[in-house]
Amino acid sequence: MRMILTNKSYRMNIYSDRGLGFYPITFTVTLFSIISTVLYISITTLFTIVMLGMVALPISIYMILKNVNDVGDIIIDCTSLNIIEDEQVSIVISFEHGLFRLLKMKKLITISDSGIRILKADSKKNKEVFLIKILIQGYCGKHQIKGFAIFLSDPFAYINYRIEIILTKPLPIHIIPRPTHIELDIESDIPYISYEAHLSKRKGIGVNILGIREYLPGDDYRRIDWKATARTLKLMVKEFEKHLCKDVLFIASIHDGFFSGEPPTITYLLRIVLNLLTRIANSGLNLGIGIATEREVIISNKVTKYNLKHIYEVLSSITWPLTVDRKSYSSANRILHWFVNELTNKICSESCLVIIFMDIIDDLDIENVKKVLKELMIRHYALKVFLIQPLTIRFILSSLEFDEFGDLQIERNMYKHIIKYFKGTDIVSSVADLL
Repeated sequence: MRMILTNKSYRMNIYSDRGLGFYPITFTVTLFSIISTVLYISITTLFTIVMLGMVALPISIYMILKNVNDVGDIIIDCTSLNIIEDEQVSIVISFEHGLFRLLKMKKLITISDSGIRILKADSKKNKEVFLIKILIQGYCGKHQIKGFAIFLSDPFAYINYRIEIILTKPLPIHIIPRPTHIELDIESDIPYISYEAHLSKRKGIGVNILGIREYLPGDDYRRIDWKATARTLKLMVKEFEKHLCKDVLFIASIHDGFFSGEPPTITYLLRIVLNLLTRIANSGLNLGIGIATEREVIISNKVTKYNLKHIYEVLSSITWPLTVDRKSYSSANRILHWFVNELTNKICSESCLVIIFMDIIDDLDIENVKKVLKELMIRHYALKVFLIQPLTIRFILSSLEFDEFGDLQIERNMYKHIIKYFKGTDIVSSVADLL
């Protein structure tokens, strides 16, 4: 993939300060200038002239860069910008401006979110261009490179430069979560789903029958299987019958707190979600996906076992924030009621299960869940809410810093506070129950 950035496709800022060689070179030139002026020693005068010639080069570079507004066309060559977690993106940046061939690169950083990092950055010069090769790796989700900051110096380290190249259109990188084997206890925590079960052709409702046996006195007459009775000429009943939802709507509310920590909670959360959604789709159920964050909503097309790629597309489109702000509320949670209504109207049919992953932060979030539950019950839809508390997930699947255990206790207290509102029901559970 090649991108050619003209001078209208980026904005350049140049900053400079004194390098390591500034004071030694300036002191040496000044000292020998004084000696040659006072003592009239020819060898000293010659040395001073040579030193002044050396200083003239970095000063000339500095004066030229002060008046440079752009460096001409910048060519970016990169491998695919859609990769799997733990893979690397290789980016090669070519500068055609001749001035770069006189400078030495010290380091390079990306102007982007904290979810991607540079593994390696090397520079190479030839007669025509100045090349910078970058290897980038990151966590799953969508990252946007808004520009590059290149740290340079002249050959004598007399002056250091920081050149910021701000792209008019950010460079997007989509990182797909790697499929991992996570044992999820789904069937006991989501009783409305049965995996690899026979589903009837009736729209919306499936029937899972584990066995048929001969009728015994006291059996429920509604369980009589008339086809089996006609075939065997004996009264036969279904051993077990279970009504299942054929449409599943998955909604996740993700606030900025999931993007903090090392590694960030979003990494583990998306692996859990990927495992859950692929199992639901592979079981033959129709699946709809909606993701709400602090700055966007993402909605998928209807997913079946024949188009699982939509799951990966949605999860790799969750945009990382440039800065992680700790707030006392979640904007994503605030729109939950509206979001559920919109997606149920679009995706759900006669019988539907709505699964919500969210971190309930305050009492207003609890009221939103109660409102959603009330409206879904009117429509005869089932609801299951899993609490995805960031520190709890990291504590189970990774580790916490010592100073995070106080916040972990706050999450546990909030969980107890939430559960008492739904006491006696299985509507709300912790995502830890799935693990």
